[in-house]
Amino acid sequence: MRERRRERRTTLRKPVLASAEATPVFILDASRGGLRVAHRSQLPPPGAICRISVPVDGRAVALDCAIVRTVIDHANAAAEVLFQSGLKIVSDDPQAAEEIRKACGLPQEDSDA
Repeated sequence: MRERRRERRTTLRKPVLASAEATPVFILDASRGGLRVAHRSQLPPPGAICRISVPVDGRAVALDCAIVRTVIDHANAAAEVLFQSGLKIVSDDPQAAEEIRKACGLPQEDSDA
């Protein structure tokens, strides 16, 4: 199967707690262009824009993201429903994106890129 992503995705060693509007989410992996998050409550439908906020140094850093897809993740039959959503970063705020990458423990972007 051919990989459709344009940017390499990095799976986080430890998920990062964030929020999508008022919904708590955990960032599971990230790339320059997007995020994959896990959540217990449904997010808006694909195509909608939501604001992802990540606590960084005692303040919230936010990026606008378009919801690309949401799937239900069935860990086991007794578990609560868990969703996973793929988000495309649509904000044009490189400083916020870099701060979120740092909060997720990802390497800094090269300034030449």
